Amino acid sequence: MRFSALKSLTFLVGLVIFIGAFAALVLAGSLFNPPPYTIVVALQDIPAYTTLTPDMLGTDEQTMNERVAARMVHQGELEKYLGGTVIEPIHAGEPLRRMAVVASDNPAAKKRLALALDDPNTVAMVIPVSPDIVPDTTQAGDYVDIQMGVGQVQQVSNTFGNDNATAQDEEQVVLPFAKIVLQYVPVLQAQHKRIANPNYGVNSFGGGDSGAAAQPAFIDGDLERLVVLIPREAQETLAFAIANGDLQISLVPHIAVENVLPAPSYGVTWEDFLAFFRQERETAAGMIEAGAKTLPDTSAPGASPAASPSPLTATHTLTPSASMTSANTLSPVQPQPPQNAPGAVAVEPGSQRSIAGAVAGGAPASAPVGAGGGQAAAGSSPTEQAAALNSELESLSISSFIMPAVIFVVFIFIVIAGVAMLRKAKKNRPA
Repeated sequence: MRFSALKSLTFLVGLVIFIGAFAALVLAGSLFNPPPYTIVVALQDIPAYTTLTPDMLGTDEQTMNERVAARMVHQGELEKYLGGTVIEPIHAGEPLRRMAVVASDNPAAKKRLALALDDPNTVAMVIPVSPDIVPDTTQAGDYVDIQMGVGQVQQVSNTFGNDNATAQDEEQVVLPFAKIVLQYVPVLQAQHKRIANPNYGVNSFGGGDSGAAAQPAFIDGDLERLVVLIPREAQETLAFAIANGDLQISLVPHIAVENVLPAPSYGVTWEDFLAFFRQERETAAGMIEAGAKTLPDTSAPGASPAASPSPLTATHTLTPSASMTSANTLSPVQPQPPQNAPGAVAVEPGSQRSIAGAVAGGAPASAPVGAGGGQAAAGSSPTEQAAALNSELESLSISSFIMPAVIFVVFIFIVIAGVAMLRKAKKNRPA
């Protein structure tokens, strides 16, 4: 009877050890082998500059490193990429990479601006700026008006007009002048000057490396460049304004972009400003003269004191001169507002909105992504990106082989220990 009880106890101990080892194996497997990702793969060879359609793509469950999976298109986000353009060849069975598709909602556009330009009629241009010509708080996603001013330039003819026009209808424009050349221009990136941080590597107690992580190596200085989205046909106008004029950039309220359509502006010439100056002088002189005539004679007995004249208020009502309404007036190329309004045909609202949001807080295209060289630089070639991806996949396959081997060895060790305990208990039992 005593032997049966001991035998039952030994069996229960061995059973508990086996169940514990199995549970530990399952738990370790779930921790070190996360559930697979459902990745979009190509069902056929897709050449470069091909528009993606649903029949070209399928899904496959694959186990991979989290950083590698972040580069792939997952099943839940496939709708964002359908209709996009492939910019590099994709072979059958190969996962669809975000860096290979031009789409307005592509998250990879933060690292590579070209992936966000899904409208062939738009281009991105850089405008050199300073705090003197643009608000320093301008950010990606804002809208601006770009104005050009030209001073008295002797080398440039002061006459603008049609070469075939006669002397009677030829328009004379006297420098200087100012003109709005582009309106409602979306800002894609606002790039600040990078200044070395004097506090980098210094903690709050005056030394050591403990505070290095809290202080970046560089800090943002003044605003240096704006990357803007403009219609393709307006790039020459903007390039001319940058090279030959003095730019001023105005920040446009978002409510104006939503509710007000852009309209051509008259511009201001020297003659227009002189006319405005004379008009203001005449108005002010008339008000002063009228006030002087209505003043009572305070020398007469019983006369009431004169009332103080109301202060003069400058009314900036610039009346355009006749030359401003001429048929030869230079009209700017206007980017249309991002809304479904009549006449909004130059830039689609979806492309402006999505592009400005994608690059908000984006890094320069030359900046590497990830830590320890985990991801290729955004500007690297497809061959370099593929080599980096294969390297990570090889390291992932090695690590996925080592972990199960270690777990299996631990399991065998536990089983051997259990068997040894059973044998020891059997030897020590009373005869």
